[in-house]
Amino acid sequence: MRVVFVMLFVIAGFATPVAGQTDQRNAAVWYGRAIKRHDQFARTLSPVEHRRRVAAIRHAVARPDETPNADVAAYLAELQPVLGLVRQAARRPHHDFDLDYDRGAELRLPHLSRMQVFSEYLAAEAIVQLHQGDAGSAADRIESIYRIADQAGRDRLLLSSMVGSETFDLAESLVDTAIDRGQLGPFECASILRALRNVDGGSPFGFAEGLKSERSLMMPWFRTQFSGEGGLPRFRRQFDWLLVDPVDAAAFRVMRQEDLDAALVAAETASELLIETLAIEDTDRARRELRRIDATIRRGDHGPFARLLLGDFADRVGAMDRRRAALRARIELLDAIASGRVDPRAVANAAVWYRRAIAAWNKVLPDARAEVRALADRPAQTVPPSLRITLDVSQPAIDVIREAAAIPRCVFVNADAAPRGLSDEHASLRDLVALLHADAVRWIQAGDFDAVVDRLALAFSCATHLGEDPTIMSSVLAHATFRSTAALVEPGLEGNRFSLAQRRRLLRAARGVGGPDSFGFRVAEVADRARIERWILARWRVAKPSRASLVGEMLAACRGEQLFALALCIDRIERGAAAAEATDRSAAGLNGIIRVAGIAETRRRAADVAAIVSGQRFEELPVPLAAPILRVAERRASAARVVRETLVSLRGEDGHNGSSLSRTEE
Repeated sequence: MRVVFVMLFVIAGFATPVAGQTDQRNAAVWYGRAIKRHDQFARTLSPVEHRRRVAAIRHAVARPDETPNADVAAYLAELQPVLGLVRQAARRPHHDFDLDYDRGAELRLPHLSRMQVFSEYLAAEAIVQLHQGDAGSAADRIESIYRIADQAGRDRLLLSSMVGSETFDLAESLVDTAIDRGQLGPFECASILRALRNVDGGSPFGFAEGLKSERSLMMPWFRTQFSGEGGLPRFRRQFDWLLVDPVDAAAFRVMRQEDLDAALVAAETASELLIETLAIEDTDRARRELRRIDATIRRGDHGPFARLLLGDFADRVGAMDRRRAALRARIELLDAIASGRVDPRAVANAAVWYRRAIAAWNKVLPDARAEVRALADRPAQTVPPSLRITLDVSQPAIDVIREAAAIPRCVFVNADAAPRGLSDEHASLRDLVALLHADAVRWIQAGDFDAVVDRLALAFSCATHLGEDPTIMSSVLAHATFRSTAALVEPGLEGNRFSLAQRRRLLRAARGVGGPDSFGFRVAEVADRARIERWILARWRVAKPSRASLVGEMLAACRGEQLFALALCIDRIERGAAAAEATDRSAAGLNGIIRVAGIAETRRRAADVAAIVSGQRFEELPVPLAAPILRVAERRASAARVVRETLVSLRGEDGHNGSSLSRTEE
């Protein structure tokens, strides 16, 4: 509901929010102390230094997978007196900021911006503690952030509900990070659950209460302030900045005072209709009715004021529904871990371990890494002593890959991430596979086939994990990894050099990529298409239903190669030329798998894509390609056959081996 944004101009203002209050059970008292202590500390720093520290903390929060800069831990250490008070505030049984609701949209809410800042500090502290291995302390900070989210949403205002929801999302991202790292055990989950079970599961963060309150407070306030003589000029002076939509701007530009008076009454009536839908017990019927009313508001049936202030109401209800489901799912998962029903490693993310392996591999000198890649590409050459030394010092990376292989789940790119097409990690992952292949070649020449099978089984596991990562590039890399690994397995099978036990291990590892969607091409295509559609609709504010529908129709006609190209262009638009070119340089490591030159060629079409989507000329999508980069269609068509042939060989069903594995022996 856009009325909440009317109040944003007062959220950052500061006045002591709890003057005269002394009740130690009131969280507002403790927040007041924290604010006072924080401001005293901030005054000891220059404005430039203070901004630099806040930027460093926010950088750490935005990139929880990266080890935070040592300076961040030092900054947080200096803030401990403040954060100690914040944690006390988060645990108080109630809070009362003595808000003057009669002021309507002029109501000052200085505590909300401070609660957001304090939550960011606690989030950065939790990230530092996770990277230091102190999961217990990190869980304590996450628990505090959830409690702050709950408190923020109890002001009976939609803006407070929005801040509570965003703070909840921050805590959720930290829990995801900790779960991915396998660091939330029963004790840590029990700690976080204490906070989550206090949140109202029916109306998380006071959304419904905030809506009703703003209906009774804000709508009458607008009518009082802007009805009658002089109301329209006052409205334009105060809220002209809200008229960002061309349709809204045009409507208010030609509006007369009597039109505004009628629009204010119509908006109040529309808000009553929306509130009534929340009272419908049948959720499906309630949401259908909500969508119907929302469509009439967006169409302008309830006047321009309702369209301006209530035009995204259905989106906010949808967000509430999603957070309600997220809260329920989070409680169920944490309870399962806390009770011992779920092993933390079973829900961890193998991508975290692969990133650790990449970090370990990157400690090897570049020239030595190049030698390893050359051996993997030409396995017939004899391994020289210098290369054996390199492989020896690279064993820590292989040990980490072995840990990753034991973890079922692997996701490098989240479903809600911006479209990238290609990441720096893809070339690094290919390097890890090359390391496994080169080490297998070394042990083939040494005659140690237990070590050979170990390395090749790990490479098959890498292919499986890459196939689970929902991006088209990962599916392509999974396909290439599987084929190159199978090529190393085949000579050993033909020469009967693997024992039955060794073949069983290879077979178990290789069949992970099987199934109806080998290497995940189908899932990746759906996920990349969804990312691109979400980016277009959000980035370019596509509000008109017919245009939004056209985006979906045009993207539905795009296949893997076209979606990959669109993602490359979007990445260039979002991150800029320098960042995209840095990724392109790393893509040189994928030469032989993809047509590397085609990446730069495609990115040069980014301006065309930007012009098409900004002008909402969606019928012109997709942008034509000069030539395929990934050969997605060819790889996808061969995927099932490639897997089937390898599994047949490993079972000995192709006559290459004297004995074959039965299905039960697998």
